[in-house]
Amino acid sequence: GESVPQLRFKGFDGEWEKNKIINISKVFGVGVDKKINENEIKGNLVNFVDVFKNTILNNNFKFNDVSFTKEEYEKYRVLKGDILLTPSSEDKVDIGLTSLINIDNTNNLVYSYHLNLIRFNPLNIYPMFVSFLFRTKEIKNIFLEFHKELQDTH
Repeated sequence: GESVPQLRFKGFDGEWEKNKIINISKVFGVGVDKKINENEIKGNLVNFVDVFKNTILNNNFKFNDVSFTKEEYEKYRVLKGDILLTPSSEDKVDIGLTSLINIDNTNNLVYSYHLNLIRFNPLNIYPMFVSFLFRTKEIKNIFLEFHKELQDTH
């Protein structure tokens, strides 16, 4: 393939740089349980259905209420530019779906235990491109193959 594509995102020029996701991001495991405990911090939750139904979560989105500890918030906090991913599902076609967080104020926003979070290192990465890339047939097949391998080993 070519290293300088014809179609470009605004603000990007020059050659493509090829990287593995693991080298340009951090992937975080499952998040908080969707519960509300009286003695915990109150906030909002991104859950599986939110990611399943939406490729982008923006300022107008209405999240479910949740509570969490300070430690959970520090570990499972969602930031603008993060990508949330469905790592598993009862139906294999729902594996590997993504949603881009495009919310200006993510205070007290966490993600549920049915999701993984991808946060990019501060490189010249366009998260929206990666989020849509994850929804392509080629990437979807990689997730399905990985899921099949996991099931075969258990």
